Amino acid sequence: MFFSNLLKRYKTQELILLLFFIFLIVSTLNPYRLEYFVKFLILPISIVVLVFPTLLKEWIVWLLTSVFLVLNLYFNYLHTSNHLFIATYFSWIVTLILISKDDFHDAIRISSKYLLVLVLGMATIHKITSQEFYSGSFMSFEFLLGLRSFFPIIILWPNFSSYILENRSIFSGILNNNFDEENIYNVVSPGEEFFIFAKILSFITIFYEAVVVLFLLIYPRYRRLTHILLISFIWFTYIYTNENAFFSMLCILGYAICYNDQKRFRTLYVITIILILSMDVLSFRPGFLGY
Repeated sequence: MFFSNLLKRYKTQELILLLFFIFLIVSTLNPYRLEYFVKFLILPISIVVLVFPTLLKEWIVWLLTSVFLVLNLYFNYLHTSNHLFIATYFSWIVTLILISKDDFHDAIRISSKYLLVLVLGMATIHKITSQEFYSGSFMSFEFLLGLRSFFPIIILWPNFSSYILENRSIFSGILNNNFDEENIYNVVSPGEEFFIFAKILSFITIFYEAVVVLFLLIYPRYRRLTHILLISFIWFTYIYTNENAFFSMLCILGYAICYNDQKRFRTLYVITIILILSMDVLSFRPGFLGY
């Protein structure tokens, strides 16, 4: 009841701003997501904005938030994940739109569309040009160490957890280090069929992401299909990738590009981000069922 009454206080175009500050609050709960002192700057301003909704459209609030996020990148650059770069860009976009006093909904939709194209487009290019991802070795390595999971693997190889335990005992010293492709030859695996499976999954991920980017580029013509592809891509990838925060930002941007007549897709984005952020707080990953 509290949350339903809270949501009623916001206009439709302001709900995306509410979701963003909720995202920031959840991010402060993760010990590795924000620089320690930046949390004590972002958390209070986020809570105040949620309590006083009139502040949601004040450019000075967004400017302060943007500056705090830049400080986080500066002091925590080497350990900052992609989602906080996206959050920083988004925060500055909103700041500039509010300062310019342009039509908020049109401006945020256009800006978010190009931000999505940039993020997913660069991610696609990186995967295609990255030998370890393109070959499937990156995906194989992470599955075999239990860093990510996918339920078909448990079905195809019921004893897969035993390989994870053995590999973790071998590679216990490198679990928190960067991926090294040479290490893939030292892991214990179910056999060649598993590496073929990981390579096919890598190809599917690259293709799926590229298709989403293509439809974003022609978005005005295929609006409904673009949202269907984006939402399904988020959930398909989420079930085997531990990227709660990244997919939350994709949901925020997806919501932002919706037109006024796309309320059903807005609802789907809101449901998705609430579920993902809730699972983030609970440290729950659907792909890890069975491990």
